[in-house]
Amino acid sequence: ARRNALCGTMMIQLADAVHELESWKQGVALVVTGAGRAFCAGADLHLAQKVINTPEQGQLMSELMSETLDRIAQLPMISVCAVNGAAFGGGAELTTATDWRVFASGATARFVQTQMAVSTGWGGAGRLTGIVGRRQAL
Repeated sequence: ARRNALCGTMMIQLADAVHELESWKQGVALVVTGAGRAFCAGADLHLAQKVINTPEQGQLMSELMSETLDRIAQLPMISVCAVNGAAFGGGAELTTATDWRVFASGATARFVQTQMAVSTGWGGAGRLTGIVGRRQAL
């Protein structure tokens, strides 16, 4: 996917992987990183425009991803986002779901939703406030 943007299938696969990790007894850590030069651009907006036809469908996607990221935050293992490039929108929200965030030189995380006149639908704003405090998050 372009800049590791998440399509619907990838969102479901992520939710399924988190479900498996919740009962994983052998592992001690989870490392999330992107392929290539980007970490994650969030939702694949081009695909979402074609697939999401109603506000209810958009709400279902937001609920799935919010729940999935909340579940990552609650995993019984150490979790790290190894941010290797741009983390925009939902990708920035994903970085807030892990215990630790490690950024490569030049890597960035940006909550671009306000520029698009939308809210952080995956719970990232609330998690960011918990990580850096309200004043820094704003």
